[in-house]
Amino acid sequence: MPNDNRPVDLLRDPKGVYGIGITHEDVREQESSCYEHLILRSDVLADSAVFPIENRETLLHTLPKHCFMSAYEWKLHEVMVAEALKRNPRYQELEEERRQNLEWSKEERRKLYLKIKWGQHKRQLINLNGMLKRLIAEAAEPNALKLARRFHPVVRENIYRAAAIRDPAAN
Repeated sequence: MPNDNRPVDLLRDPKGVYGIGITHEDVREQESSCYEHLILRSDVLADSAVFPIENRETLLHTLPKHCFMSAYEWKLHEVMVAEALKRNPRYQELEEERRQNLEWSKEERRKLYLKIKWGQHKRQLINLNGMLKRLIAEAAEPNALKLARRFHPVVRENIYRAAAIRDPAAN
């Protein structure tokens, strides 16, 4: 059951989960740096006429604690954090104070601002990693995934797509 509040969610059809991506049209339009969805199920990939796609960095696994590159999954995480912070009234109040360059009379206001921001970062990382684990478990072809992870993240998605479409075990 999709959550309407999530800007990033698993993509489903009657056969089950097949990908992950930005589900809100208005958010997708704002994020020009964000690409289309990440699709891992082989039957959906085979129906897609576009191959190879433009290279984009994808990890094809859950996100680590720190960002070392701007992979597609990290862009999804950034969208999730930004949308969560937009919905947080305490954070919005503190953000407005920060924008107006008001002297924060107490160090506590600044600490609260950073605490809320870091808390949302961690919470959305947990949420996204849970969705990625489910996507990989339900939709990914294990052999194609194993093969693609041997390569640099820039070419992983195209290698995965080719291996998943041509994998005889997948059909």
